[in-house]
Amino acid sequence: MKRFLIVSALAVLPLMAALPATADRSVPGNPDGRITTGKDVVSPTVTGDIAYVVEGWDLPANARLTVSSSGLATACSGGSTLRARKVRTDDNGHFVLPARASSCVSGKYLIEATEARAPFRTHYTTLAVGTPKRSGAGTSFTTAPGTTVLTSDGVMAFILDGVDFAPNAKIILDSAGLTKGCDGGTNLRDTVVTADRNGRFSLAVTGKGCASGAYKIEATEQGTPSRTHTTSITLAESE
Repeated sequence: MKRFLIVSALAVLPLMAALPATADRSVPGNPDGRITTGKDVVSPTVTGDIAYVVEGWDLPANARLTVSSSGLATACSGGSTLRARKVRTDDNGHFVLPARASSCVSGKYLIEATEARAPFRTHYTTLAVGTPKRSGAGTSFTTAPGTTVLTSDGVMAFILDGVDFAPNAKIILDSAGLTKGCDGGTNLRDTVVTADRNGRFSLAVTGKGCASGAYKIEATEQGTPSRTHTTSITLAESE
């Protein structure tokens, strides 16, 4: 069974104590649907910027939902894209929704996904925003998650995370494989990102019409030495 998190409305721990402590983080009364964010804790840049993906699993097929987080809207003074976002599930009750926010305060936040038709159920999860810092473990370039499930029409989204790169470095991100594998297009084509002063960056990668498979992704530092770091993402077929 798939899992995911939802972000809380207020950045206060007492609110979280009121949420059910079930192993799969589902909420009583909503046994047939779940939403997740793929990571227990999102690490922000020094300016409080975050990127994450909300996914829905085992929801009604071809259903419309509204996904929002009033908590992130309040805690992220630079703005949050998760404001009454409209999504539709695929034939298997699955959806993917990339999201980002800026100037966020660390804390735990509630995310809600409400069905547009009766009985108008609301499904919940939580997301924790950590504090910006260098890891001290050396440069790393990873995907979150390492394997993601395509929707039935080949839509995908995942996060690329860079940690402990050179401060304020510009990095080119590219994947020749995803460019060919997603005939509906992807935003990962010689994409330039800038690390913060702790050497951190995050990018929500999206694609349409993607084929299942494992794909290599490269991050090339602009500067001397011009090092290239690699990671991979596995796109699994819809179930």
